[in-house]
Amino acid sequence: MKTSLLNPGARSRYISRYYGNKYNKQEGKLEETFKFKGVITKIVLKTRPWQNEIIIEGMRFYFNDGKIKNIGISAEEKLPEEKLGSDFQVFQVPKGQWLHNAKIEANSFINKLDFFTNVQEIDYSDKSENFVADKDVFCTSEKSWFLSGIQGNLWNSDGKYSICDVQFIFDHYKPDVSYYEQLIKLKS
Repeated sequence: MKTSLLNPGARSRYISRYYGNKYNKQEGKLEETFKFKGVITKIVLKTRPWQNEIIIEGMRFYFNDGKIKNIGISAEEKLPEEKLGSDFQVFQVPKGQWLHNAKIEANSFINKLDFFTNVQEIDYSDKSENFVADKDVFCTSEKSWFLSGIQGNLWNSDGKYSICDVQFIFDHYKPDVSYYEQLIKLKS
């Protein structure tokens, strides 16, 4: 089974499978295990070449409460976004939207990540096995699911980092009655 779905009260949680196989590493050592939760407002991915492919070396996450989480990117490393090179990718969550799903390419390490918000149309027929959340779960509930956390490992090989063993955590909160009352008023 690819995922698990938990239901503590009015909240449901969807946990993806792991990406970037931890048992298929070349030389190196585990640098850090990471796990975080929160409402993500911006993501910066840092990539690098590795054995004829591009892998994600580090990630910087910005949260709605002002916190920043660095994985494989030094906190002191400034990222002048207007001058980012081709080894950086930035995804800014527009105001009023939230991260709803992600598309991933992964082998031994994470090669590529694309993120989608709740207002974007997602074509699940196009390599749907690369989406971290299944269509059957995420096409319901008016896209109320949101990416609420990521966990994984940072691998160190000769002083160069790689992201691996990543798992995505999504939460769904059942809206209170006022949400449905407002929806009914808007439709009538």
